[in-house]
Amino acid sequence: VDALEITGSLEQDVDEPSPGGAALDTDRLTERAMAHRPDLAAAQARRNRADSEVKLNRALRYPNLTFGFPSEQSRGVQGNDDLSTFGLGLGVTLPIWNQNQGGIALAQADLMQAEARVRQRDQVIRAEIQSALNKFQVSAKRVEAVRSRLLPRAEESRKIAEALYEEGATNLLQLLDAQRAFNEARLRSHQILFEYQVSRSLLERAVGTELTALGAHQ
Repeated sequence: VDALEITGSLEQDVDEPSPGGAALDTDRLTERAMAHRPDLAAAQARRNRADSEVKLNRALRYPNLTFGFPSEQSRGVQGNDDLSTFGLGLGVTLPIWNQNQGGIALAQADLMQAEARVRQRDQVIRAEIQSALNKFQVSAKRVEAVRSRLLPRAEESRKIAEALYEEGATNLLQLLDAQRAFNEARLRSHQILFEYQVSRSLLERAVGTELTALGAHQ
């Protein structure tokens, strides 16, 4: 995974839309991956080349035909008249019954292997997208929970503890406990945000393009 830089603050992003993006689904992501994944494009290119080889070898199964027009001149019986003769020649490259069966068989075998690789890459990509999308959606829900519940509650508890301490209704130890809980909540929120960024990066890698191109929110 490439190095990720966490930007922004979860506390400031509470009012932003859900980071998961309502438009993300397996079918749409798979469709995008079919157009952007370089490994699939390479497999498809190999299949196309193999298909062209099959067509070429099938074309070579027919023997080459050559045509000729021989002519000959000779003197007549009396030695005075010229006699000209013309003919039509047809040549066929041997062997005429082989029909390039060996070349066709090899090309077809290569084509079958190339098609199998395309199907394999397609299945792998679909599985990668489904796995990455599941992790991304779980991570996005955790970020939303941090925004809406964890940080607001920790902040509220700290403010209450500070107010009670200023009024003399609580001691310094209780205030420090509230401050420690708030700091732990902030640390946890950044860990969750980092995990979200990682899952987002993995999903983008599975799709082959950035999620912003699909309408997902930061």
